[in-house]
This record gives sequence, structure tokens and C-alpha cells, in this order.
Amino acid sequence: MAIGIGQKASQAGFKFLFRTVLALIHELELAEMKGELKKRLTQLVKYDVLVSDELGYLPMTRQACNKLFQLINSLYEYSSIIRNTNKDFTAWSKFFHDDNVAAPLSTWSSTAHTPLCWEERSID
Repeated sequence: MAIGIGQKASQAGFKFLFRTVLALIHELELAEMKGELKKRLTQLVKYDVLVSDELGYLPMTRQACNKLFQLINSLYEYSSIIRNTNKDFTAWSKFFHDDNVAAPLSTWSSTAHTPLCWEERSID
């Protein structure tokens, strides 16, 4: 569904980017190693819609969580962010290792449109 929304946004003339959360973090870590983190964040802010997939599926280090926080903080109020996650907002402080990181993310999410989607499958 998230990719479909991004594709519709692209068809309407908006700049759209899809990445897994781990791929985004990897990009930011590489940029930081090159001394270009601020430049990469500035490039990402130019997208109108960012779809980040797989948030919470795999554990992240504290440093990775901080990079994700920096990215979301940079995008906040400038871009639309679609996050696919299997974590309820109430579990974010544990996932992000820090209430100081999780609290703003939950606050930003409180102003979001949050559809809850799941699919039930039976195994025959």
C-alpha cells in the first residue's frame, strides 16, 4: 500500500523515494564516514514523500536509531513520511533504546494518519 501511495504521488508530480530503514541508515552511516552526513540529509529533504519499510523488523544499534532520528527530524514539516512497522507506538522506547529518541517520534506520529493494516492468511 505504501509503495502504491508513493507511486500515485510520483504520478502527481511529487518526488518519491522508497528505502528500507536499514538501507537508509546504511546510507547515512556511509555519508557520516565520508564527512557528508549533513549533505545527505539535505538531499533526502528534497523528496516530497519518503517511504521507509521494515521499521522494527530487525534490531538496530543505538547509533543507528540516532541516525534515523536525525533523518526524521530533518524531514519533519518538509516531507511526508510513510513508515511501515510491526511495532506499536507504545513499544518504540524499548526498540529505540532511549525515551529521549522515542518520545519525539511518537509525538510526530500523533499528528499522522495511521492506518492499521494486516492480512490474515490460512495455511491449507
